[in-house]
Amino acid sequence: MRLALAILFVVLCVLDNIFTYEVTRWPLYQEVGPVAVFMLSIPYGLWIQKVGVCLALYYFRERISNQFLCILTIAMLLIVCNNGYLYCRVIF
Repeated sequence: MRLALAILFVVLCVLDNIFTYEVTRWPLYQEVGPVAVFMLSIPYGLWIQKVGVCLALYYFRERISNQFLCILTIAMLLIVCNNGYLYCRVIF
């Protein structure tokens, strides 16, 4: 269960970076994610941020419960759905 949630979280992080990069290219949506815009000003900033989060989760893996990991994965899924929706609005 933990391994599946961890893999799903990493996949969602990759999708989030792709959607965030595409959405924040449009000035209208740059106000939505000011942290993302700041991280995009750093080369590979979004990837560094997500790798940092994943490494922190890996480092504290003994202290993290399945319930917390599930809630974190659901929160990331909601973020990806929101960014995917914004991406679809930009494209269409």
